[in-house]
Amino acid sequence: MARRQTKKIELELDARLYAQLSKLAKENGQSRRFLLERALEHYIQFVVPSQGTVRPEIMAHFRRSTGKTVNCTNFSRRADIVALEDY
Repeated sequence: MARRQTKKIELELDARLYAQLSKLAKENGQSRRFLLERALEHYIQFVVPSQGTVRPEIMAHFRRSTGKTVNCTNFSRRADIVALEDY
């Protein structure tokens, strides 16, 4: 199996978070590097794509609950209004 290419980075972490990471790694018999890599993969795969988007089932529920009446004056940001333009 080919070795994966790696990149060395320097991190400055919150001491409390680093302690929690170290404790979890030790309890699970994993390295801190392994946990950080899995956390980054999760963030890139699941968190980033969901930023600024609304799941279809949530939007459907919103439409049912508001009777398709939207008062745009309740939105604090232009992005909120733009997101509802397709509404």
